[in-house]
Amino acid sequence: MSMPMIRVWVLLAAMAGLAFGQAEKMLEAARQKEVVEGDLKAAVEQYRKIAAQFAKQPAVAAQALVKMGQCQEKLGQAEARKSYERVVKEYAGAGEYAAQARARLAALAGPRPVPGEMSLRALDSGPQFESSGGMSSDGRLIAFTDYYRGGSPSVYETATKRTRRVVNLEWDQPKTGFGAQVAISRDGKWVAFLWYTTVPGYAELRLVGTDGTGMRTVVRGQGWGAPLDWSPDGRFVLTSRWKGDQSKGETEAELTLVAVADGSIRTVKKFQREPSNARISPDGRWIAYRASDGVAHVMATDGTMDRQLFSNDPKAHLVDWTPDGRALVFLSDRSGTRGLWSVEMEGGMAAGEARILRSGMASEIFPVGIGADGRLLFVENSGLNNSYVVALAGGAPARLTRRFEGANGFAAYSPDGKRLAWFGLKEQFSVRGGTLVVQDRASGSEKTLPAPGGVVMNFAPQWFDDNRSLVFQVTESNKDTLVKLDVETGHTSKILDARQMMWSLLSADGKTHYFAKREEGHILALDLTTGTERKIADVTPRRLVRALALSPDGKTLAFVVVHPPHLPDPTGFVGWSLELCDLATGKVSIFKRGDNQNRLVGFYRRTLQFTPDGKALVATTGATKPVRIRLLPLDGGPDRILVQSTGLLFDASISPDGKSLVYTESTTKNDLWVLENFLAKTSAR
Repeated sequence: MSMPMIRVWVLLAAMAGLAFGQAEKMLEAARQKEVVEGDLKAAVEQYRKIAAQFAKQPAVAAQALVKMGQCQEKLGQAEARKSYERVVKEYAGAGEYAAQARARLAALAGPRPVPGEMSLRALDSGPQFESSGGMSSDGRLIAFTDYYRGGSPSVYETATKRTRRVVNLEWDQPKTGFGAQVAISRDGKWVAFLWYTTVPGYAELRLVGTDGTGMRTVVRGQGWGAPLDWSPDGRFVLTSRWKGDQSKGETEAELTLVAVADGSIRTVKKFQREPSNARISPDGRWIAYRASDGVAHVMATDGTMDRQLFSNDPKAHLVDWTPDGRALVFLSDRSGTRGLWSVEMEGGMAAGEARILRSGMASEIFPVGIGADGRLLFVENSGLNNSYVVALAGGAPARLTRRFEGANGFAAYSPDGKRLAWFGLKEQFSVRGGTLVVQDRASGSEKTLPAPGGVVMNFAPQWFDDNRSLVFQVTESNKDTLVKLDVETGHTSKILDARQMMWSLLSADGKTHYFAKREEGHILALDLTTGTERKIADVTPRRLVRALALSPDGKTLAFVVVHPPHLPDPTGFVGWSLELCDLATGKVSIFKRGDNQNRLVGFYRRTLQFTPDGKALVATTGATKPVRIRLLPLDGGPDRILVQSTGLLFDASISPDGKSLVYTESTTKNDLWVLENFLAKTSAR
């Protein structure tokens, strides 16, 4: 080694020694505050500074965090848990301090439940619980899809509360594709996930180790759906697979068992629409699943027998098999309130009466699974939907109504501005069985009507220019229709069948229906009077067209075209473009482009809307928080943010005089819970 290099090493060693010496002095000063002076608050702040200053020295940072957590415990501060969790997540290799942090986390979790005594306790909260893909039998790992980062397959460790991506994806990686639904093996070693590739319509079923290694493709081909579960022996992945053209209503679905060794496929049963929430029994003989109409079924894994489980309780929601496979656990309202029930099973059929295990369960519960030790993990979704009105000239938003507190939204101004129509919701993001409220803006009086039957899609109603008729997209019995409702008489009538009308638009006079044909790359106009259909614009085939809006004079159609990573445009662009079509000539021009982080949120009505004077567009943007409602002048002037939120924003509606805006803000919270010792009643026969 040369003399200059030796000097560098000596200098680095000296600097490291100085830093360590400084850390020791700072730790001792903090300990003095804590032990000698008894000033715990000052000690906490000193330990916090040490952890930040020496973040790249695990031994020092972990020691400071553990000491800080101990002080916070003495002060009765809940932040103590977060300090210990940082050690476990960020400095897991920090020897004794990592061990101390784990011990304190276990102690803070409280005493173990008394044997035989039912216990319900919260474990954690976060967006990772929105899209669970089940858990390992020992309850150690929960799989989920990180839809905020390219659909990355990910796992959550229940003991350490650590989350990690097992495949690293981002939405702006056009050459890699993106991930979707996941399912974890019973032994916790593998995750099966759906992978959409850069080839249009092409997907793969892949496997990856929960440690992030060994990724491989099991099946390649068209029309792959969601992995739902694994066989107990780990030899097969149960998948829900669809085939055909969904846009034309020609899909066929099937449950299949895919062999992980060679990718061979065995079809268990075919369906018109995809089933969901399927779980294989511990002995591998039976599959409990939820049909597309929501009804619970049990069938043999060889497909020879399939029976509806509860003919007198079609809304029962499957949870999981008990660890011994002798019973099925489900959620039901049959007693008048939401409860957890079980029913013993013999030969794929219910044997005897169902028994209630626990009453008082929340309505928005999504089961993760029942572990081998009999613990149930589930996610409770809680959230608020409220409508607000804000003056476009400036000022703070005001609540539209105090009725249906936390469960109202999706308001729309009538064309003359004299009325507002909005929903009172029974469930978040659903107006099934909800209430339609029509408010007189001058008097404040309100008229209530039942929402149209079935599930109202796209939520916000659209007014016709007669100021008394509303249009809804309704799904009922697996059929989509556009329905007209007269708010004066309450009478409803069908306008037309709506196979792919999520991204459609009716003219205000109700005479023309605009919609996109994704596969053909066209935007079409259907004359509802004559039944004739004409092409008005060309869009690159297989692009995702979203959020149509018609100018007040009826001459221009605005829409969003999504260029996802697996379908970049010819130049390689990934993101979204806001495009304008001159309806007289069919000429399409690109008005604005943006990346996926700031794309238009094109999943609901009025994501895009012209201002009453036709001089600007109002658009909702933001794939990640914050979400914003923006004013986009068509003359190329600067954008203006009208509303900003850390929640979700939907359905901006501008008053006809252009002075105010009504919109819906939604906040969600996903809490992970564990229910223990609840299966005692299933053990006695």
